[in-house]
Amino acid sequence: MCSHKVLVHNTSGYVIRCNECESFQVAFGTIVFNLSTENYSCFCRQVRRHTQEGAAQDYPGQKRIHLQLPCKSVMIAVNYKELLQLENMLEESIFMQELNDILHTNNTNPTDDQ
Repeated sequence: MCSHKVLVHNTSGYVIRCNECESFQVAFGTIVFNLSTENYSCFCRQVRRHTQEGAAQDYPGQKRIHLQLPCKSVMIAVNYKELLQLENMLEESIFMQELNDILHTNNTNPTDDQ
């Protein structure tokens, strides 16, 4: 049975990570999906790339941005505002995961202050 660490939780959704298998679960809007660590990194890069390109800024309310999931027959359609919300949530989750990794490393490898 998996136990999870909440990396981010807000009105847009959440990102959690399994402590055992290290997979991620992302909830955004009405969709929930699981990703391996590698696929999570790819998904984050895809979202960042769309944001940097200014995807569909001319039509901010229309769901013109399609984000591919590892299952080739499933995509997420978002508008530009939702894309920015998703990017912020993912970036916060990456920061929190890095912080957790640092804290875990420091707790498992305490330095000798003597």
